[in-house]
Amino acid sequence: MAVDTGRSHSLGIRVFGASEVMVNGNPVRFMPKKTRWVFILLAMASARSRSLSRRELSVALWPFGDGTNYPVNRIMPQLEACLGWAEERISRPAAGVIHLDLTGAEFDLIEFRSILIDAVADADPAQIEAAVHMRPSRLLSDFPDGVASIEPERELLRGELFAAVDAIANLAREKGDRDAEIRSLAIALAENPRPDEERTRRYVEACEFLGKRDRAVWALTQFRAKGGSNMADLPSVERFHVTRHVGADVVNEPRQPYEAVKQSSSEQLRAELARAIDKEQTAAAVRRLLRQHPHLLAGSDFVHAGVVMSNIDLGHKSHADLACADFAYIEPQSGRSYVHVISFADPATRIFTEREEFTPQFHRATELLEACAYWIGRNQWHLPEVFGPRYEEVAGEPLSRGFFIPKCTLVIGRRSELSSVRAKEKLEARRGNESSGLAIRTYDGFLEEVEPTIRVDPSNERGIRCVPYESD
Repeated sequence: MAVDTGRSHSLGIRVFGASEVMVNGNPVRFMPKKTRWVFILLAMASARSRSLSRRELSVALWPFGDGTNYPVNRIMPQLEACLGWAEERISRPAAGVIHLDLTGAEFDLIEFRSILIDAVADADPAQIEAAVHMRPSRLLSDFPDGVASIEPERELLRGELFAAVDAIANLAREKGDRDAEIRSLAIALAENPRPDEERTRRYVEACEFLGKRDRAVWALTQFRAKGGSNMADLPSVERFHVTRHVGADVVNEPRQPYEAVKQSSSEQLRAELARAIDKEQTAAAVRRLLRQHPHLLAGSDFVHAGVVMSNIDLGHKSHADLACADFAYIEPQSGRSYVHVISFADPATRIFTEREEFTPQFHRATELLEACAYWIGRNQWHLPEVFGPRYEEVAGEPLSRGFFIPKCTLVIGRRSELSSVRAKEKLEARRGNESSGLAIRTYDGFLEEVEPTIRVDPSNERGIRCVPYESD
């Protein structure tokens, strides 16, 4: 059926982060769930001016079949019913072929490609850098785990992104703009899940030219963390020395080998954590240390806009009980959907009484965080109005409306309290209440979780900032 583009109905599609489809400004409720993924795959193919056959859709979403049956046929009527007026956009240009008309649709995948084109035309990666939520790794964060995979689509998008940033890097190199060159290459290196020797080599050489030692160290560390080996003809992390250009002169600044610096910094940070937890034994001491090293809360790659906030009061003054969260941050890999809220009890606070019942302090701490999770769940659409103004002021980036999922964590007690089977079972049962959005960690578990960050990035080289949140 032909599409009447003069109809008033509108179509909006989001595939970066958690998927969303809107018709006339209202979210589409897909039932059964597979109808959502049929529609999304059709939309992504149509954005490349392609149609999909019944076989392609069936193999993509039911890969365990042999391709002779077409399960997609059974749910197409249900998909069209879910879309309402927008079902007119679905057509069958040939036998066994399905097409989605995107005329006039607002589609973030189309916006992504437009950004790439404009960035190449300007020979400037700024637009791509600003669209941090549009990365192939963040494609369809809600796609269900299982036999079917969205990874082939992510690989296609990575190819488009890499082609664009390589083109910008080449143009920047021709113009002598080495800063734009390394900024472009950094996007590809951060996004590539595999070791990228060619771009790493080029990136490090450009960093050496500009004297950006920290950035070179970052690239080489990433290369190794992803399974790459040392490149014999390129300075390794241990042997890299900064070359700073001053006018026509070149000044070499030998530095202490990075591995020695890293080891010393790691040992110092471990000692500070041990002192705050084992000697001072106060949550205030732990919070003070984490405000100085906020990357320990999440790792340097998982904080949106590099900002962790402290002293959170999500409920504002009208909800005094919610002024309980020590830290909060938004996870970019979730398409800015996950809001992590973390609280620390005094390390001396116990989880269990002598009778292995939960202590009043434990009950109070968990109830407060569950209240935070409940508030976010009930007010997630309005969260930018509460969290956004301060976030924009600090990060320089607005927080758009969306579906925010609370991930609350309480750090309390020590593992020694879990020596009995009964205690372990009680805490596991308490942890198992996933609907509450609450996770419980002992301080021992917390130390184990932060150890990789201490070992890999002890000096917080990525510049994660911690700022106080101030509600109205």
